[in-house]
Amino acid sequence: MGADELLAGYARHRTAFRRGGRTALARELDYDVARIATRNLGRDDRAVSDAGREARYPFLDEEVVRVARGELRLEEVADLAQPPGVGDKRVLRDVARLLGLATCARLQKRAIQFGTRIAKHSNLHAFGATRRGDGTAAFAPEILFEAAARGALFEHHGGLREEDRRPQRSDEHKAPVVASAVPATTTGT
Repeated sequence: MGADELLAGYARHRTAFRRGGRTALARELDYDVARIATRNLGRDDRAVSDAGREARYPFLDEEVVRVARGELRLEEVADLAQPPGVGDKRVLRDVARLLGLATCARLQKRAIQFGTRIAKHSNLHAFGATRRGDGTAAFAPEILFEAAARGALFEHHGGLREEDRRPQRSDEHKAPVVASAVPATTTGT
């Protein structure tokens, strides 16, 4: 929650940009940030709390919001002149690439039922084809587990390439090493 609202990840952001350029995009992002508490957070908090959990929203951390909305230029946050999967959430995609997540960095936003490929596998199971779903099929977790076991949930554009499965990082782009907060134990002599 928050990445799409802060970093221009929704189709309406692209529409605003197409109609009115950066000014219209900035206005739409301001609107999204202003209404996130009433539009999204209450609903999501109720859903998560009902499951006995507490939601965490790292993209809504005060520092993240301050940097995304105040320190970065809009072109650094998102460049919607670029195609989907490239310019939307640009700063997030840049960070993903720096961390060696090249495949993730170029994926387009998808609704969860499509991003996980569960809709495809559910329709194949229930109707024998991917385009015959009519909304009547019950969710069957075994379909998801079977598809995951075959590696079929990651068939985006022909699947993960070998170099994307094991990210190779150049020395200049290695993620920082974080020291453990647990002190090393010593054996006494």
